[in-house]
Amino acid sequence: MIAKSGKVALLIVSLFFFASFIAPLLTLKHPNEINLDAIKEAPSLEYLFGTDNKGRDIFSRVVYGAKISIGVSMVAGIISSFIGLVIGLVAGYKGGVIDKLLMSLVDFILSFPSLLFAIAISIVFPPGLFTVMIAISAVGWTSFARLVRGITLSIKSMAYVESAIAIGCSHWRIIMKHIAPQCISSALVMIGIKMGGFILTEATLGFLGLGLQPPEPSWGAMISAGRNHILTAPWIAIFPGLAIFITVFCFNILGDALKNAYDLTNEKVQSKNQ
Repeated sequence: MIAKSGKVALLIVSLFFFASFIAPLLTLKHPNEINLDAIKEAPSLEYLFGTDNKGRDIFSRVVYGAKISIGVSMVAGIISSFIGLVIGLVAGYKGGVIDKLLMSLVDFILSFPSLLFAIAISIVFPPGLFTVMIAISAVGWTSFARLVRGITLSIKSMAYVESAIAIGCSHWRIIMKHIAPQCISSALVMIGIKMGGFILTEATLGFLGLGLQPPEPSWGAMISAGRNHILTAPWIAIFPGLAIFITVFCFNILGDALKNAYDLTNEKVQSKNQ
């Protein structure tokens, strides 16, 4: 069972994401609507989070931006887990030269600071959501590959897998039926653990102008736009910064809760087998 803290964190993250989909019902103002008569308005009943230097409603932009920041990170997490799952399964099951080559590739990518590697990829491709997903996925799959490879190596030596090989089952059938299903649950747990880092990477790329381009709302880009007004209108950067902090904090709590629940489940399964 997931701990109560993990359930609360999941609820908060779900509310953020759900709010972004019903944003038109929550906000009366369009996130890109410019109002020159309300520039740098402080938070009030009319503007809950205030307005930015162009008179745009920050509350609307934070709510709409949740879909971008969380959604892009989730898609990147799924892509990373899929790439890591395939490479980890192939490396662990085949072994030998293939395993060494694939793990050398993993070590090569890990030798670079992940954020700098993501920035370098974002510079090569045109800025936008697709580029952000490529950058996050390119640096995120290595953790999944190592995890899945280790699980595959341990499962491959078990008796039921050796029996399947002995009776002539194809490698594809063994991987898909006996090994992959046991790796998927671990990959899902890893997504929860890594999501906080993915969101921070997306926010960093947006802050540097390498993510979603203006005027579309993105939490990182909103902080970048508000840094020049931090003394006169601090709310421009504070509220998207709080959104990032709360979301990343909740994903970290959720990831720890999933990890503890998964480890506890493994211990129960092992005790039953014994």
